[in-house]
Amino acid sequence: MQRLDVEVLAKAREWLKSHTLWLCTVLNTYSKSRLERMKVIGGMSDKEIARIHAPIGLPINSKTPSEIALSVMADIVSKKIN
Repeated sequence: MQRLDVEVLAKAREWLKSHTLWLCTVLNTYSKSRLERMKVIGGMSDKEIARIHAPIGLPINSKTPSEIALSVMADIVSKKIN
């Protein structure tokens, strides 16, 4: 595991131990699965990993910054409602 991986895991655990309901990231699907594999090393529980939402944004094939922003905000509103 790379040094950056350890730092990211440590920061994610710190945020998840706060009052954060869920953590949204720009990780792609590959990175999210990699994070799930690293949980054993980082000591993260399945419950903590489940609170990490990645990648953020609804899958609407966003290309422009405004489309990406709309996708992200729609995802956040969807999570809040559900």
